[in-house]
Amino acid sequence: MKKSIFLIVLLTLIGGHIYAQSTDQTKLPVTEQQNRLEATVICLDAVEAPTKFNAFAKQFINKPSFPKRKTDSTQKDYKKEIDEWLIEHPSEVTKILTERKKAHDILYGPRPY
Repeated sequence: MKKSIFLIVLLTLIGGHIYAQSTDQTKLPVTEQQNRLEATVICLDAVEAPTKFNAFAKQFINKPSFPKRKTDSTQKDYKKEIDEWLIEHPSEVTKILTERKKAHDILYGPRPY
């Protein structure tokens, strides 16, 4: 009997603690720089290792103004070139992230993010 009461009290305390933690979490605002970094990584990944998961980015990396990878450039230099291109074309960042969400919803089903 004592073990049952102890177990019930313990589970109630643990459950209350877990619930309190889940309601305390806040969402931090995403900055323009974070969005641009994410778009840069998406484009870099699509150039270096094209797959069905990043195929949506082809429409952006095939644009005439998009920087082409030079054979002698490093990944860091090319990432910087893509970032500079996205700074010059800020509307493309939003389009890339929107297309990524659409593609991921098709591949994995709708998810909140």
